[in-house]
Amino acid sequence: MCIDPNIAYTPGVRLYFDTLKIITDGLGTKDGLHVLKVFEQLPLEYMVLAINESILPQQSWTPKTFTAEADNYFLAHIKNQAI
Repeated sequence: MCIDPNIAYTPGVRLYFDTLKIITDGLGTKDGLHVLKVFEQLPLEYMVLAINESILPQQSWTPKTFTAEADNYFLAHIKNQAI
């Protein structure tokens, strides 16, 4: 596990889920540490988007820059879906 948000690394994938659907379907819980937690497993039907480095234009990454760019991409995706 990388604890330095500014170290160079090769990203894996960030997964984005429909948290409202998870909560509505009774699969989410709170444990005081996480915003939302799911016990054991979550069906992939709750996944909204998976982002890896091939989707994003930048060539070098740190955990901080990849997270920011992936989150921006996700937010743009969601905004376009709402239209």
